[in-house]
Amino acid sequence: PLLQAALRDLMSNLRKMDLTKYIDKMIQPVGLNPNTLSRGHIKAKSKHVHIMPEVTPNYFENPEDMKSQMLRFRALLNLTDNAALRGYTVPNLPLPNAIAEEINKTAPQVWGAMSCLFRASSDNIFRRVFVPCPRPTAWSDAELEKYLREFVISSYHYFGTAAAGSVVDGTDFSVIGTQKLYVVDASVLPKPTHVNPQGTIMALGHYVGRLLAQKQR
Repeated sequence: PLLQAALRDLMSNLRKMDLTKYIDKMIQPVGLNPNTLSRGHIKAKSKHVHIMPEVTPNYFENPEDMKSQMLRFRALLNLTDNAALRGYTVPNLPLPNAIAEEINKTAPQVWGAMSCLFRASSDNIFRRVFVPCPRPTAWSDAELEKYLREFVISSYHYFGTAAAGSVVDGTDFSVIGTQKLYVVDASVLPKPTHVNPQGTIMALGHYVGRLLAQKQR
């Protein structure tokens, strides 16, 4: 919680210092993996809705997920080695010292993860910038696995915490073992969609809404 608060304060201050001016012309490739085999679990800690549950994501529990993520990561590295993209892999303007000072003052724990932003564009060691910043490395399998285990996050769309067939009924999406309680959101999807899930969720809502309306007639 203390680190989260420091990061919130840091990002708020960096926005005021116009950090985006220095990184807006950079690219941000993302290696999404929609075919994960690892499965975690979620546990309610209280009956009160404002108490956050305990979440165990179990990233890379299945070794095939790590192999897949390593392939995706190396594909991104190869992509950013393309001559046409070299002008977009490091800041085109030097970041002012004031930004570095703000990071060290507000959230010094993350300095190592952001230090490569302050390398000169002519630095041959840091030919590309990505956060968290890696140490200069040849990316052996062991080094890459260590980096991914430490820093890979799931920050886009979450699925499966109330999966159809195990937590909710796969036909009317009622919560198994309850009455008149239904769930219709991304949590009922047992696996990630290959596209943005918004359309799928809206279609599910339409389906369940019509189904429940018919039951009330």
